[in-house]
Amino acid sequence: MKQILNAIRSRRFFSFWFGLGIPPFLMGTVVVAFHQSTTFGIVAIAIITAWIFDTFSTTCRRCQFYGSAKCGIPSLVVPFLLSKKSALSISLLRVRLHYYADVAMIFYVNFVYWHMPVLFPIVVFGSCVGWLVVFRPKKFHGLLFRLNSTTQKTAHSQFIPIALHMEKSRKEI
Repeated sequence: MKQILNAIRSRRFFSFWFGLGIPPFLMGTVVVAFHQSTTFGIVAIAIITAWIFDTFSTTCRRCQFYGSAKCGIPSLVVPFLLSKKSALSISLLRVRLHYYADVAMIFYVNFVYWHMPVLFPIVVFGSCVGWLVVFRPKKFHGLLFRLNSTTQKTAHSQFIPIALHMEKSRKEI
């Protein structure tokens, strides 16, 4: 069992799963949503499009594998849309908000597939694998490493004097 967990927690599996596994799940989400109703399908397209844009602008353009095939389709598409930026050019708040958007997207995709009982167990299994590969270790997916507690303490410590200065300024006004 430990060998299986180590295999799915590897960089190679992440590249396969995120780059080649997620796009079909998202396309299926749209198909299943349209199968329920046109409105549900349009809402699914809007939510997925917003999430993809947020992922590209928040994570992919700051990823160390920007422009390579190491994250599959996303890392190959982003250079055509957005220029590369430093991983430190984004606030921890935005990284955290994107993390919550990713988790919400997992729940949304599962909610949509819940309407298709034949496919729902496959998507739940895929979501669990995604959680184990991406979110739990916080080491491969773009900026999630910044949410580790030791990294947060270091990153926040450089902003403490600025925050204290701003608080002092407010009291003077």
